[in-house]
Amino acid sequence: MCLTWIVGVYGANSGCLNLSYLRGSPRLPTTLQADESDPDAHPWVHSAVVGERARLAALAKLHRQAFPLAVAKVLLSTLLVLASVAALTGRRNARTLALQVIAACALLAAVDWIMMDPVRVAMAQAVARDAVEHGMGPLPDTDHARSVETYQSIHLWIERLRLALLELGVFGGAAYALTREQTKRFFAAVAAHSDTDRPDSDDPPPP
Repeated sequence: MCLTWIVGVYGANSGCLNLSYLRGSPRLPTTLQADESDPDAHPWVHSAVVGERARLAALAKLHRQAFPLAVAKVLLSTLLVLASVAALTGRRNARTLALQVIAACALLAAVDWIMMDPVRVAMAQAVARDAVEHGMGPLPDTDHARSVETYQSIHLWIERLRLALLELGVFGGAAYALTREQTKRFFAAVAAHSDTDRPDSDDPPPP
């Protein structure tokens, strides 16, 4: 549940950033309006700026799909943070709530992955071109176009691993942990303990 809390915080933050950009007429943030030809920029920093600019530009083209997805991500990620805290502290019904929120977040991640594929491809293309032209350079015995295609493929595979390990993997692991018998017994014991600590309604109030 600590990992789901981290994923929830990250998702809420990225969703808020997308919302702030997509609200109204999208414009590039000031930090991304610098000249890309800056010779003092580190290649990795340069590549990150180029990739983020390409991502935001592609995101703006899919405004009608991206905006509701960003809203859903903020809401579900915030709920995931709260459900994770409730489960970690053993709150009543926290296990059921956490399982429901985890299932909803996993479904949203899959839908977002499918609908935002053009954004991911545009970002991969921009980063690949930058790697060839300003970063690592073309691959040995390979022309410019082939090198860009290879770097793009590597970037897309990294994105697939990120989805599998950092999102769906975390959600699957959390769901597995919450459905174990030991976990069920823990929450049952917490519920029983809270019931014994609750004062009977017929008891006289304390002096």
